[in-house]
Amino acid sequence: MVMCQTSEALRNCVRNMLLQDWVAIAPTPPYYHYPPSLSPHPFIGLGKFVAGRLHQMRAAKSYLDAHPSWFDKNPNTT
Repeated sequence: MVMCQTSEALRNCVRNMLLQDWVAIAPTPPYYHYPPSLSPHPFIGLGKFVAGRLHQMRAAKSYLDAHPSWFDKNPNTT
């Protein structure tokens, strides 16, 4: 166990432990190429609809650009 001397060091220790636990418990899918982060994405300040669409496109789970759905295991690509 790492001993943290200052409040900033403690905050960094906790953040690192949280990210390590997060990756161990719920790893990201192989198609998602972005590492876990505790800070929000820059587009979160946009409207709910636009931010939602951007999240879907980042996860390759949008109806836009013929991305496959997570419900359909054998998507029709035509």
